[in-house]
Amino acid sequence: MVSKILECDEVISHLNRMRNVCDRYDENSELRHNVMSQPQTQIIEELFSTLGRM
Repeated sequence: MVSKILECDEVISHLNRMRNVCDRYDENSELRHNVMSQPQTQIIEELFSTLGRM
């Protein structure tokens, strides 16, 4: 099970990684797929989804 606790600096670092890979690589890139399928990405996506429902 993935722990859903991330430190603030981990979130910021991973958001930057996500932004960079999205800016530099197309949707079919293996590197982009690897970053976007990491557990941290899933946690961040859940966070934004929850915030969007508020």
